[in-house]
Amino acid sequence: MPSRNKIPGWFIKKYLLVLFAGLTAFLVSAGCASDKNSVPDFKNTVSAAKILLLNFKTQAPGGRGRPFEETGRTTKAGTNYDLYEPKEKVKKTVVVVTGLTLLGARDPRVVNFCRSLAQAEIRAAAFDPAGFKSAKFEEQDYDALKDLVKSLAGEYKGKLGIIAFSVGGGMALAVAADPEVSSLIDPVILFSTYYNLEELLDSIKKKCSAPPAADASEIAWDDYIWFLMIGAYRDPEAAGLDSSQKKELKEILESYCYLPIERKRGFYERALKGKTGLGFADTEADRAIYQKLSPAGKLASVRARVIIFHDSSDTMISTDHSRKIFAELNEKRPNGEQSLLVTPLLSHVDARATWRMFDFLRICKMMGEIYE
Repeated sequence: MPSRNKIPGWFIKKYLLVLFAGLTAFLVSAGCASDKNSVPDFKNTVSAAKILLLNFKTQAPGGRGRPFEETGRTTKAGTNYDLYEPKEKVKKTVVVVTGLTLLGARDPRVVNFCRSLAQAEIRAAAFDPAGFKSAKFEEQDYDALKDLVKSLAGEYKGKLGIIAFSVGGGMALAVAADPEVSSLIDPVILFSTYYNLEELLDSIKKKCSAPPAADASEIAWDDYIWFLMIGAYRDPEAAGLDSSQKKELKEILESYCYLPIERKRGFYERALKGKTGLGFADTEADRAIYQKLSPAGKLASVRARVIIFHDSSDTMISTDHSRKIFAELNEKRPNGEQSLLVTPLLSHVDARATWRMFDFLRICKMMGEIYE
């Protein structure tokens, strides 16, 4: 993934003016701003647009227009998270769940998104998953996320929103279906996540069972090298890495989405080429964990509104997963509130939308439900 674009302030202001006019026309045409009952919907859509626009730029600690406080915290049960607390008005509390990243809650994309939320009057708690940070799928992450939901719901009262990315989304939706906490969560917003974790990992292992052709696309090599690197990080001894290679591997994985393919392929050629047996564990115990972390077959118990975005160009988690989530939700709770948008405009690891106006407006309208 390319590094974050640096967009000048004057362009943001000008775009906001155009956006406001576009939003008005869009919502009026959709019947969303034509009467008093629809005013909140309009305001929420504008607020969601602000979040996404802020997230286009790197946000400084503490904020600019609307200040916030950023602190590391731990629940009584020992769950770590980072809290982004607006110093003025708070309209909603949300838990942000990242995907498989070694930096966890401190991943720059998560930090920037939470800072953007805080400046849009949303209290954000960035969950720090110990298992994901070790490149592993573990039951402790499920239990820790459930603990965090309970803790925050008790502290702030009222229902919590969840915004979750990539593999963090499937686990978050499974937690939202857990009877112990399902009544505490609303809404759930997902970005390119899975329906069945075991099926996802099997498909990735099959896809990455052999190196791509020498002239294969950059994306094909990027996915294959990531798979090998994750396997090597999980078991560096099996990969035969020395101490300097372990250090380099960690550095690459921490910034994987920002690095050029040449850097990744260089390490692959030197340290991983020809290595076999690397990847995700496949024991019966592991598969039991995959089942617990999967929302498949559990969605009748979800009480929250569910808003799903999926990147149509995602090469690791296919759109079939989000379509299956949506289908089960519609089957098990036909009167429930769920929506799905398959679009190439939002990455599964980063809530940065396009500058194309109409598509941006659709995303903002769906994201605006976080305020309701």
